[in-house]
Amino acid sequence: MKVCFKTFGCTFNQADSDALITLLEAAGHSASSYCEADAVVYNTCSVKDNTQDKILYALNHEEKPVVVTGCLSQNHPDLVLEANPRAIILSISGNAGIIHALDSAI
Repeated sequence: MKVCFKTFGCTFNQADSDALITLLEAAGHSASSYCEADAVVYNTCSVKDNTQDKILYALNHEEKPVVVTGCLSQNHPDLVLEANPRAIILSISGNAGIIHALDSAI
């Protein structure tokens, strides 16, 4: 499986995305560009309204299977699902379940 990561927010979010990519690669999958991806992982932030609005807009228009993790999905799962009812929400503490979440999304 090829997965594109879209990371929003602070350096902690980038570190979380890097850790998720490591888990993905350890399972024999790979990070890829959006065009080649089978699914997309949004690692989100909800600290600033402007960033939150950008994420929700992007989720609303996302056509690929999507897993959403990070602050926004944990603090406001209702907003995520309103923007994209097909989204699979992965809690920050549940990031070890990334492969299962991606399988569910696809």
